[in-house]
Amino acid sequence: MGEFVPAIVLTFVTFMLLVWMQFTPPSRGAVIAVFPSNKGMDDVWTAVANTEAQLVRGTRFSNTFVLYSDEKGFPTRLKEEGAMLVFAYSGVTWCGAKINNNLSAFPAV
Repeated sequence: MGEFVPAIVLTFVTFMLLVWMQFTPPSRGAVIAVFPSNKGMDDVWTAVANTEAQLVRGTRFSNTFVLYSDEKGFPTRLKEEGAMLVFAYSGVTWCGAKINNNLSAFPAV
């Protein structure tokens, strides 16, 4: 078993690096933001408005949205405004947002 430890560690580190690269949000552009479920919709929309984001689309979950902004540092501002998690838009399919890097396919609401 001992001879497999380096291979197992390398596999784990490679996997974690790939996950990190896939889900790390860009400094601007489209992201998926997850807000606390106990936060009211008025608070969520105020947070989105404070970051000057555009709503691209909702998802299957009432507290998760695809948002877009050209402003640098957009994901950081979302977290400061109360978003629990912010993911890269191109890396997530679990929330029901069909992945398509062509944002024109999803007109802003």
